Amino acid sequence: MTPHLTIVLPFPPSVNHYWLNRIAETKAGRKYVQTYISAAGKAFKRKVGRAVRIQLGQQPGPIMGNCRLYVALHAPDKRRRDVDNYAKALLDSLTEAGVWADDSQIQDLRLVWGAVLPGGKAVVTIRQMPAAMVQGVLA
Repeated sequence: MTPHLTIVLPFPPSVNHYWLNRIAETKAGRKYVQTYISAAGKAFKRKVGRAVRIQLGQQPGPIMGNCRLYVALHAPDKRRRDVDNYAKALLDSLTEAGVWADDSQIQDLRLVWGAVLPGGKAVVTIRQMPAAMVQGVLA
């Protein structure tokens, strides 16, 4: 992997709008709660896949080692938001787009608010995790 990789993505849906729940019923009539990805979540995943293909072109394959992410979220407006509500859709979508094999490879995740931008966006910088940090030593 190169020293770092930066990808500009659309502003992600909040986890409150990414996952939805509904009451479903088995054939035997037993009710249960079914959790699923919303239409907005599916649309976001498609947009991320397109953005990754356009920005990275023919990438050699998924990142295989541990990595650290720095994410600057640029909200589309000045409404109050919880920064932690935006990680799930982003990480799941990057996993599905093939950026890494599994989001469990992310060992360090930083989410920060950037300037408000019309339409919003997320700027994701991925760095390979130094071997010393993987072993528990600060590099």
